[in-house]
Amino acid sequence: MEQFYKGHRIEVSALRDGDGWCAGLFIYYSEGPQNRLVTFAVNDTFRTYDQAIDAGLAAAQKWIDKGKRAI
Repeated sequence: MEQFYKGHRIEVSALRDGDGWCAGLFIYYSEGPQNRLVTFAVNDTFRTYDQAIDAGLAAAQKWIDKGKRAI
């Protein structure tokens, strides 16, 4: 799943983990002449694939909105 948000490209991957789903995030953006890539996982397990994707997008948007500080 890919989404653009406030000049950032967000990619969310959902992976099966036992009985649930986990979300991993890849956030691409430019900072001056530098291209950046930040990756992190959502520290939770979700019942469905769609819930994991939605949580990943929400976590990425929150990270961006907080000025790219730790969540």
